[in-house]
Amino acid sequence: MYKRMYSWVMAARYSIAEARAQLPTLIDQAESGVPVELTRRGEPVAVLVSTHEFERLHGRQRQVEG
Repeated sequence: MYKRMYSWVMAARYSIAEARAQLPTLIDQAESGVPVELTRRGEPVAVLVSTHEFERLHGRQRQVEG
């Protein structure tokens, strides 16, 4: 587990101001599997990830409607 934890490197980092201006691009990056780190005053405050990655991290599976 520790190996996986430390091998996950943020590939993209944006300030919140930059993120506002580039939100569609950041969503595309996250959707393609690139975690996007958001910063405020240079400090990390959030990470944007795909729904698939979020569900994997939380052990959830999407309910199929039908």
